Amino acid sequence: MMQTLYIIQGESLEEKRRERKKRRKRREREERRGGEKETVRGEGEREKEKGKGKEKEKEKERERREREEERRGERGGIFDSKICTAQTIYLTKLSLKSNTAQKYPKEYIYPMNDPGIYLCCTGGA
Repeated sequence: MMQTLYIIQGESLEEKRRERKKRRKRREREERRGGEKETVRGEGEREKEKGKGKEKEKEKERERREREEERRGERGGIFDSKICTAQTIYLTKLSLKSNTAQKYPKEYIYPMNDPGIYLCCTGGA
């Protein structure tokens, strides 16, 4: 039986939402600035615009996926990222103040408004 130990830094969903909101606002500001440029463009600039369009499309797709995952409640960090593929997963939140550890079942997803440092101990066959 092999065991692997991971130390994870948990993030609250609220922090992730704030970060996404900041990115969205920044992108909107950039788009507004870009819209003020002159309308006559050369061939080289059109090529650049095509490249930027692809980047924006990728960014929008990524954000759409993030929102979809959040809606489904699957922002589970380690369970999403294929780090833990073992049969049994023990998730433990460490508390440095009281020197205690709170155990959570496998179904518990750590970032859900409970930020902190977690130990993930996997035991697989």
